[in-house]
Amino acid sequence: VASAHTGGGADGVGVALGIAGGVVVLLAGGAFLVNRRWPLPDLVRRRSRP
Repeated sequence: VASAHTGGGADGVGVALGIAGGVVVLLAGGAFLVNRRWPLPDLVRRRSRP
């Protein structure tokens, strides 16, 4: 994702950001799929209240 080769320390930062971004995407996708298969009624009820 972020693989810009601009300087000495930028490579490590790009790799770290890429890995962190990938982990966040995987966690978000996993949580989304889990909530689709096994929805949590308590959370849905809390969100639907005005």
